[in-house]
Amino acid sequence: MTITSNTIAITVTASPVITNLALLVNNAKSQSVTAPATLPFTAFCNDQYNNPVSGATLTLNGGPSGAVTATTNSAGQATFSVTFNSSSSAGTSNYTFTVTAGSVTSNSVTVTTATSPVATTITLSSSFTSATAGAIDSFGSIVHDQFGNLMANVGVTLTDSTTGATFAGTTNNIGAVAWNVTFSSPGTYSFVATVP
Repeated sequence: MTITSNTIAITVTASPVITNLALLVNNAKSQSVTAPATLPFTAFCNDQYNNPVSGATLTLNGGPSGAVTATTNSAGQATFSVTFNSSSSAGTSNYTFTVTAGSVTSNSVTVTTATSPVATTITLSSSFTSATAGAIDSFGSIVHDQFGNLMANVGVTLTDSTTGATFAGTTNNIGAVAWNVTFSSPGTYSFVATVP
């Protein structure tokens, strides 16, 4: 006579593997910034059971300085910080980022950067270099940014280095500003224009 025990069923599942990666930049799928700027990226790593995978090495691709890696935490998240430096030319730059783990690739996110113009060149001109006491001289300055473009609405100060007198002005829409200075006494005067 054969005696049979109860039946035990054993379910064997596959070992967890990374099957899903998601990527956000500054909690969004795209971002536009003025360089220089630093942006945070967050990657989310899950296995085939939709569970977070900790301790996984993820690679962020597409940055201006090349690929960078980070390790996921207990929540299956890895964070990256990417710095976008000012461009040497005018206009915008576009970057497309993905995060990878082996053959698994995330969605792509885009970052568009524009370099903020800053004043780098200022020229000063005068209507004459010699005059008699009581004469009025017209001074003018033109301001350019790092790309050679004229800059409007820039504060410029004309300073008489001899007396310490200053004259404030703001560039117009073609990057120019002008002052009229009266010379009440004979002497030699030296002027310079500056942008703070």
